[in-house]
Amino acid sequence: MVKSPTGKSKVISTIKLSKDTKRRLEHLKVYQRETFDEIIQKMLGILNLTRADPERAQMRLMSLDRQRKRTPEQIKIEKEQIQLERENLESDLVNQDLEIKRESRASIP
Repeated sequence: MVKSPTGKSKVISTIKLSKDTKRRLEHLKVYQRETFDEIIQKMLGILNLTRADPERAQMRLMSLDRQRKRTPEQIKIEKEQIQLERENLESDLVNQDLEIKRESRASIP
């Protein structure tokens, strides 16, 4: 039994795959540590979406394909941008907190 990212216990099963199927699944990975279970879950989700909304499913496939084709340099740039945004948000929160403290001190007679 393994804990899922949501903290729930999951029973793990073993399935047999041909080497070709395994290779094809590996080529569908968006990130290096993505599991075959995650890949299969995405595929099943897209299959269900195709039945309900084919255009949206096509957009989802194109999005996954773009994510999969990112170069290591693009990934590095994206991580740097995320870190910069995080730092800016933290700075904004600190500034807002300081402003609130100043305002509360100014209102005290």
